[in-house]
Amino acid sequence: MTIIEIILIAVALSVDSFAVSMSGSVSLGTLDWKKACRVACGLALIQTIFLCGGLFFGKTIGVFVSQWGRYIGFSILLCLGINMIRESHKTEEEEESRDLSSLARIFSAGVATSIDAVAAGASLGLSGISKADVWFLSAATAVATALFCVGGMVCGIAIGRKFGQKSKFAAGIVLIAIGIRIFLQ
Repeated sequence: MTIIEIILIAVALSVDSFAVSMSGSVSLGTLDWKKACRVACGLALIQTIFLCGGLFFGKTIGVFVSQWGRYIGFSILLCLGINMIRESHKTEEEEESRDLSSLARIFSAGVATSIDAVAAGASLGLSGISKADVWFLSAATAVATALFCVGGMVCGIAIGRKFGQKSKFAAGIVLIAIGIRIFLQ
């Protein structure tokens, strides 16, 4: 594989993490770099683990992902999106934290956005990718996902400040749309 192909794969796998990070941060108001790093590292770690799992276990996991992965990703994002829409109607006093700062929410979002990484990894594993390319692709995916997450959080906070409760509702719709896209693939 060429370096450009590896970078393009890493970026393609990271786009969903950008959207989920943006949606999950519209209610934050300000960027807490500690939270941003925790979210970015968590999603990057999960994305990379799923990619490597697909690479190393290729055919076995590839069959599972092709049969069940889209249902899992859709279900998780649908639940997160519905919850965000429901919470967008609450007053400030009733609001719960709906950002991605809890480990459970990071894990849920990470699994939902990383299903395609397993499938990509499985197909690459079956194609006979070299060890050096595996290491480079893993590192590129981790870095791209972390950067996309931080960028998504910065964008989400700016949108949340400008549009308030409406942006929280829209963020829920975005999560559901990502889930539908995963389901239909």
